[in-house]
Amino acid sequence: MDARIGRGCRRLVAHRRAGGRRRSPGLSPTLGCTSGREVSQGGRRYRVGEPERPARRFIVPHADRSRVWGRGALAQAILAQARPATIAGTVALDPTALLRTQAPLCSNPPATSDPDGGFDYGPQKSPPGFWVVGFTTTPETPGRRHVQDLKAAGTPLEIVSVPTEATLPAAMAMLLRSRLDVVPSEADRGIADLPLVELPASPRGPFLAIIFSGDGGWRDIDKTIGEKLQSGGVSVVGWDSLRYFWSRKSPEQTARDLGAVIDTYRTRWDAPKVALIGYSFGAGVLPFVYNRLSLEAKAHVVQLSPDFEISIAGWLGAAAGKDAAPTEPALASIDPAMIQCFYGADEDDSVCPDLPAARGAEVIRTGGGHHFGGDYGALAQRILEGLRRRAG
Repeated sequence: MDARIGRGCRRLVAHRRAGGRRRSPGLSPTLGCTSGREVSQGGRRYRVGEPERPARRFIVPHADRSRVWGRGALAQAILAQARPATIAGTVALDPTALLRTQAPLCSNPPATSDPDGGFDYGPQKSPPGFWVVGFTTTPETPGRRHVQDLKAAGTPLEIVSVPTEATLPAAMAMLLRSRLDVVPSEADRGIADLPLVELPASPRGPFLAIIFSGDGGWRDIDKTIGEKLQSGGVSVVGWDSLRYFWSRKSPEQTARDLGAVIDTYRTRWDAPKVALIGYSFGAGVLPFVYNRLSLEAKAHVVQLSPDFEISIAGWLGAAAGKDAAPTEPALASIDPAMIQCFYGADEDDSVCPDLPAARGAEVIRTGGGHHFGGDYGALAQRILEGLRRRAG
């Protein structure tokens, strides 16, 4: 399904302006952002906001994540404020210590204002992509010291020395080469292109939760529940539905991809008991995909925790209003005892009240509507309790 755009934005498209004309975006980055501001650097202005339409038109016709490259602090700041599963990584050359803008790039970035003006982004324990920083200068500069301090504070990044005489394209090619030449391992090859967010628990228990996000992407309720489960000892893989269903996907293809994810992460994290969780559009996908899993993959799934609606408008790539897929027939072939179904008291399009509780389906009515009154911690706790009970 072409996922409908939720509130907020997940990509920023930075257009350079020259002589009053907007140039072709070329290698302009796609980012994760939630603001509608304009920011500037070096005399150029960057519009931040409403990125999905231009991103579709100019840059990314499918769900692949982009790499951001740039000469300096702006590229670093982009990585610092990007949402999970939006970009693959960032390369920066000779960054300054601060990004001098009147406002931080987005509404809630990890930015600290500096008394002399500008913003410092970082440190970060888990940036959403790789971070390679190149320096052509040999003596210490404020920018180099800043990056070294970030690395010492635990930010995972790579520092590379670049020949002083290198042109900008040559320097970028040098910094990117090691990342572009990485060949996925045999175990990762089947999932390398999927928009996944890894949240391994520490210490790890026997449970793995795979969460299909709503059509707004990996954010808000999906992200919060994933983090709550992780803190409860459940390793989590977040599946960004916005990016995965950017282009048409058949139920069979999605089932193959889900099977590969189950096989990879239950082995990697030693988590043989799997819960499939979905919110909104992600919940509607689950019964169709689960029914097409291999018997081996199904054997590891002990719980489905969605918020099923009556139908999915526009099944996996079809235009809205076409091929609307009713959910109930797909649910009929799933053991009700595996199902834990949430719905808000104010919702009128949920299948949950019609599920056969007498045959073991767990139906949970919450306050509020589609967002369950915002009590995501309570949802995560009920999911965890059900998972422990069903896993025996």
